[in-house]
Amino acid sequence: MYVHSPQSVLVDWDEMRRKVEAVTNAPTPRQQRALIDKMLQTDLPQYEQELKDRQRFLQGFPDEPIPSEEKLKGRSYRVAQAVHNGAQRYTKINGPLLAIFNEPAPVVLKPDADAKAKAHAEREGEDLKMVKRQEEAFRALGSDAHVVSISGGNHYIFRSNEDEVLRDMDAFIANLPVEPRDVAASP
Repeated sequence: MYVHSPQSVLVDWDEMRRKVEAVTNAPTPRQQRALIDKMLQTDLPQYEQELKDRQRFLQGFPDEPIPSEEKLKGRSYRVAQAVHNGAQRYTKINGPLLAIFNEPAPVVLKPDADAKAKAHAEREGEDLKMVKRQEEAFRALGSDAHVVSISGGNHYIFRSNEDEVLRDMDAFIANLPVEPRDVAASP
């Protein structure tokens, strides 16, 4: 599901690149003008807002050194890159779906919290808001959307709350509509 968030700019990057290429490859000036007009009226204002949101989101992150060559070649880094590279916008889902969300507890700051802890809490708060928006977007899809919120887990909810996730998946699968199969007639 595509929900606007500070990460949206990452999802939209490839789409924007395709639109710029379409302008470049349009065979006539008229087609180029039409594509540019659409980008100026809708795409660029939205993209500008996403860039601003992303910039605010990144302000709390410390600068980190460039990962070592060994880390860049490591399996976990390559998997994370593949996930990010495969991100795309989904605005419509046909058929039943199950969405399982972790309900993280809000970060509670001590009165003497330092700037780093406050920045971390702010990022966590923004992340929680984004997750809530995604959850509501799934719920808005209607009766084919089964949204489950599980408290007390972590990002890897399928690990931290394995029994609950399996129970919810089994219940969802048990209620899926059964499509009739094409069975050849017996002689």
